[in-house]
Amino acid sequence: MKKNIYSLKPLREIVSASNNRYLEFISAIDDNTIGHKKLEKATGVKTVENRNYKGLNFFCKADKKIVLTLARGEFNIYGFRCKDLAEYLVHYSSDQLSRLLKRLRVHGLIKKIGNSYKYYLTIVGKKIITCSQKVINMVMIPQLSNAEIIFCQILRRC
Repeated sequence: MKKNIYSLKPLREIVSASNNRYLEFISAIDDNTIGHKKLEKATGVKTVENRNYKGLNFFCKADKKIVLTLARGEFNIYGFRCKDLAEYLVHYSSDQLSRLLKRLRVHGLIKKIGNSYKYYLTIVGKKIITCSQKVINMVMIPQLSNAEIIFCQILRRC
């Protein structure tokens, strides 16, 4: 293309098309930073008033039991108290349950209702719990089952 005033119109069309392709490319990229921040909030260590509160480990047996207990339907409707959790988490003392509730509050997974002893899952808490269980049940367990079958087939061939 020549560098003169008459080539401005075709140059504008070429540059505009290039910009549009670039904008389409950028808009197709998923921004996962918000999801990473929410996951880090739930699984990372938090410090409040010089006390450390560990995050949830969705693969730990104890934390998995806690998560599945919080995901119960009646707790979603009526909320829950420490006394309600004690029915399902029988291996925890009342002191341990109080510390557990504080840990969940610090990480933003539950919120306390004012002037009562009831707690509810937050929106973030609901999303994190359902996503963690979906990943474990729909992705990890089938993949691990398939990996075992494939490994057995490979051993038989040898």
